[in-house]
Amino acid sequence: SFSGGHVATTAANDSRIAAFAAQGPMMDGQAAVFGLIGYAGIGCVLKMTAYGVADVLKSSLGMAPVTMPIMARPGGFAAMSSHDTYDGYGAIQPSSWKNEMTSRMALTLPLYRPVTKASKIRCPALIQVCMKDSVAPASAAIKLAQKLGSKATLKQYDIGHFDIYVGKDFETGVADQLAFYRKVLL
Repeated sequence: SFSGGHVATTAANDSRIAAFAAQGPMMDGQAAVFGLIGYAGIGCVLKMTAYGVADVLKSSLGMAPVTMPIMARPGGFAAMSSHDTYDGYGAIQPSSWKNEMTSRMALTLPLYRPVTKASKIRCPALIQVCMKDSVAPASAAIKLAQKLGSKATLKQYDIGHFDIYVGKDFETGVADQLAFYRKVLL
């Protein structure tokens, strides 16, 4: 997810990276915001923006952060509230996990675009795309793989965003990662 975008950005900025795998990666925050508008409405995005501005203002005064939920059921207010978020995200969290994030993140999401760094990536990359992804647009990850050309190994799975983190889909994804690393690093 976000770390999938982070590894691509890190590889673009650090030529010492030998290879990376991006699993269900968030490659274009702008596209993700349009997706969020599609399933949660513009009102949700405007509310997230207001929370973000309040968070930045309060933090500049040394006050406690303004937080928002990371996940909610459809119709609820959160950074993610797609049809599969609540159960999917909940399935990978420990019982002690707190469902909140600093709201300033909402202001930076549209600017988070690892896909734009493709020309700087010099190493082999495994891009694992969940084709039914509800929160990290599959099209952006595919676009990165296309821009990387022969450096990319593109794997497409007919699953949702959270499916690749558990059960048989997780095992398939990990097996593909191991095969990729064996091929490019050994």
